[in-house]
Amino acid sequence: MNCTATCSFGLESVLSAELKKMEFENIAAENGRVNFSSDLEGIAKANINLRTAERIYIELAVFNAVTFDQLFDNTERIPFHKYIDRYGAIVVNVSSVSSVLKSIPNCQSIVKKAIIKSLGKYYKIDTFPETGARYPVNVFIMKDNVRIYLDTSGSSLYKRGYRKRGGEAPLKETLASAIVQLSYWNKNRILIDPFCGTGTILIEAAMILKNIAPGLYRDFVSERWPVFSNNEWSKVRQFYKSVIKEDNKVRLYGSDIDSSVIAAARHNARKAKVSDVINFSVRDFKDITVP
Repeated sequence: MNCTATCSFGLESVLSAELKKMEFENIAAENGRVNFSSDLEGIAKANINLRTAERIYIELAVFNAVTFDQLFDNTERIPFHKYIDRYGAIVVNVSSVSSVLKSIPNCQSIVKKAIIKSLGKYYKIDTFPETGARYPVNVFIMKDNVRIYLDTSGSSLYKRGYRKRGGEAPLKETLASAIVQLSYWNKNRILIDPFCGTGTILIEAAMILKNIAPGLYRDFVSERWPVFSNNEWSKVRQFYKSVIKEDNKVRLYGSDIDSSVIAAARHNARKAKVSDVINFSVRDFKDITVP
């Protein structure tokens, strides 16, 4: 399958390196996204283990359209039944930039009707209850080029599930992980964050140190899809749980002058299961000493 991992602009090279390390094939970076090939198990791996990706999409079609008829006809030809079951709840999201088709509500309506017609032909039914699993279909139209994707992630991948408390300007987890990966830090070196806030950079570093997959303790929209019929998600989760490293020394140190954000940082570290390798303290920058 052709897949796409989106990311913040500027992080394409970091994400590409992650995909390469995970042995995905046909990796090709574009602005804000990296394309790659995968099977269903690989989709589960990408969602659970990529640290800088925002979402993982299955690419369904790419075509040009300047009329609503062209949009409808090309969408209807897509074999949606390969992924969407007869009870699926279909949610269509559209974005359009510099294109003739600029009415978002109209595009959403047309794409939804085309999907229903396509599925209706395959399942031989006229009405869809949409009471089953949710299927987010994302349509990106750029300069009349239409890309239709199936979102396998659901909520964005930066939502690891550990940050229940954030500061006034929290750093996104995916960006924090990219900062760590682009730095000179490695698992054998001490890392000090003297203005750590709620600890996002240190927590992301600790997850790398302990080899904890960032999405291990959250859920994903595609886990409920019948197409994942061979326990792909449970197999992948079990694998990443088995490779967590627990025998680590404290090598990460964070401090902040604000006691409330340090309390939040400690809480977040416990939720992320990395509190054993991070030492947080309330301290002025002037009073910091190297451990």
